[in-house]
Amino acid sequence: MALIKCKECDGQVSDLASACPRCGAPMEPPIKLSAATAASAASKASPGMPMWFKLFGIAILLMALFSCIGSGRNQSDDMPMAQRYPGPWMSDFNLQITQALVKHGATGCGEFKYRESSMNRGEFLVHCTRDGVNSTAYLVWAGTGSVTGPHQVATGL
Repeated sequence: MALIKCKECDGQVSDLASACPRCGAPMEPPIKLSAATAASAASKASPGMPMWFKLFGIAILLMALFSCIGSGRNQSDDMPMAQRYPGPWMSDFNLQITQALVKHGATGCGEFKYRESSMNRGEFLVHCTRDGVNSTAYLVWAGTGSVTGPHQVATGL
């Protein structure tokens, strides 16, 4: 219950009363707002951020998104393999690479050698061989255990 002013005598009247107890003037029934109307009124009453500011923020986010996506090409697409996976070849045992290759079901990996990417730490170019002569290439992301391939072995590495 709240107290409101009577429009006739300026006396205080309960918002539930139908008439002013002081002068008898009829009171208007309170206006009941739906939840949606009340929320709309509250949002209009609060200052918040101006619309232009919100639109400016959305425009900045969209520009950042499109600059990341670009034309769908990765900057590393144009990089030579020897630069992306610089030497030397490593042949020591690597548990993460081994587990990823086994999980992927990579064939012909009795032995393997690998090089880490200069662009993405934890990304490896792996050359597998069963006979020491013929090789198959795989890309391995050791941290996640993801593998792509088999790929053709790039010449000049």
